[in-house]
Amino acid sequence: MCLRDRGRKFPLDNIVDGSMGPGSSQWVAGTTGPQTLVFKFDAPQHITGIVYEIEEKDVARTQEVSFEVSSDSGAHFREILRHEYNFSPDGTTFQREELRLDLSRITDLKMTIKPDKGNLNCLAKLNYFACLA
Repeated sequence: MCLRDRGRKFPLDNIVDGSMGPGSSQWVAGTTGPQTLVFKFDAPQHITGIVYEIEEKDVARTQEVSFEVSSDSGAHFREILRHEYNFSPDGTTFQREELRLDLSRITDLKMTIKPDKGNLNCLAKLNYFACLA
């Protein structure tokens, strides 16, 4: 799996550094609006699950996360799930998902984060990400 980053204060590497839970290291997008992360595997994978965490302590918003997979090196993708979460500084600030899947021969996994369905100028955030094989 390859991760590329531009060396910001909250680099993409933070999502795979092993830290988890509220207050863990975090990736924060460099620009507002939807962000797409594509995980390309060196060899086709059997994915049995996805675990990810998101923390938002500052802005009340509804974030949408969707996942798509490809078995042909990214030529075609199919959506496998879509979730949305409501964050509120006075209430819910942390979300952890442990998704159970049974996906064979996956070459690419695409995660799209829409930071706010209300079209506020928000930054996408992600604290932790793992594929289970």
